[in-house]
This record gives sequence, structure tokens and C-alpha cells, in this order.
Amino acid sequence: MQPMDRTKEQLLEENAYLKRLNKELLEQIYEDDITKSPWSGNLGQWFWDYPRNIVTFNPMKATALGYAPEDIPEEAGFEFFTEKLHPEDYDTVMDEMRAHLSGRVPVWEVKYRIQAKYGSWKVFYDRGKVTQRSADNKPLFLAGNVFDVTEDEILKEELIQKTAFWRTKARMDSLTNLYNAC
Repeated sequence: MQPMDRTKEQLLEENAYLKRLNKELLEQIYEDDITKSPWSGNLGQWFWDYPRNIVTFNPMKATALGYAPEDIPEEAGFEFFTEKLHPEDYDTVMDEMRAHLSGRVPVWEVKYRIQAKYGSWKVFYDRGKVTQRSADNKPLFLAGNVFDVTEDEILKEELIQKTAFWRTKARMDSLTNLYNAC
């Protein structure tokens, strides 16, 4: 039966079925994010219907930023996250996104700072790709994963500071406080 041969009621029933199926599949994917991919900082998968600009994402991503489910629009566009990007990261992130969407780079991959609901900053590592393109090569659908790497970045900065401190200490004579000839 072609879509034009169906009644409005049949189309509504099919739509309701597809929504139930989509909800079930997403719940299974989100559960798999936690149990089958327990990488540190994993916030789960995201999906972007590009023509409609609807991003479906694991709720852990929004929760990590301090948002409750009721804070998230039912149909969130990519702006829900990009408007929270650190101003110094915004252009780089958007350039990477445009490069991938146009097909100049095979994978979208970027690390950025993003502002949490109450003003603090998190560091996310995001990786994804266009999974479906139209006949004229326009993006239709994207999928990816996002990780909260904030703790890794904090530890990295602490190690850089400690290394600089100990490097300075190693160059200085502890008795005279003069620099060693190295």
C-alpha cells in the first residue's frame, strides 16, 4: 500500500508505532552506552537529523552540564549546545563542523569548552560523522559520541605546572639558589 493509499488514521497509527519503536531503540542505545562502552567520561551517542535540525542525544550529555530533563526542549537543534560553547572555541568548532558537513574532512572531531547551566566550564571531546547523504551529496543524518574530558584536562594542567616547578628546581642549586650551569 502506497502512502497516498492510506487513510489519515493509518498514517497516524504508523507514526505512533514509529515513535514507540524509536523511543525503545534509543533507550537500548543509551543503556549500551553505559554497559558496553564504559569508557571514562562517556556521555553517550548523539544523532542529528540535519535537514530538520533535530539532535537526539543521551540525556547524560545534558545532565553533565547541569540540565534536568525538563530543561531540554523536546526537539533540540544543534544550537542547544553550540550556543554554550566557549567564545574562544566557537569558530574552531564551527569551522570543523562545516569542513565535515561539506565532505572536506571524513570525520567531525573536536575538543571544546562548553558552559554548564550554572556558569562553570566543562571540556567535551566530540567525534562523529555524516552517515547518510542525499543523491546530491548534502548531509541528511549524522551520528557520533561525546566524552566529558574535564578531569583529564585538569590533571594535564596540574602535571604541566608540576613539571615546570620541578624543572626550575632541578636547574637551581639548593644551597646557593643560583642556577646550575647546564
